[in-house]
Amino acid sequence: MEDQIKQLREQINQLDQDLIAKLAERLAAVKQIGEIKKQLGLQVTDLGREQELKVIHQTACQKNGLAYAEIEALFQLIIALSKKIQQ
Repeated sequence: MEDQIKQLREQINQLDQDLIAKLAERLAAVKQIGEIKKQLGLQVTDLGREQELKVIHQTACQKNGLAYAEIEALFQLIIALSKKIQQ
């Protein structure tokens, strides 16, 4: 049993590393978008895009058997970080 726990924890560690790598990719894209927005004189906050992301995230949660209400806070943090990077 303890070996199984250890193995599952190692799997979680790898998944966490994958999540961090994907977040870094996302934030690099966010930075590029921020630079383009500055050139175009656009606002950082785009409520339409935020609503679009909410629908995308809700759909992904449904497909993966996750409760969006529990995942929403995570994405709120990611969006807040994204806005900070774009400023």
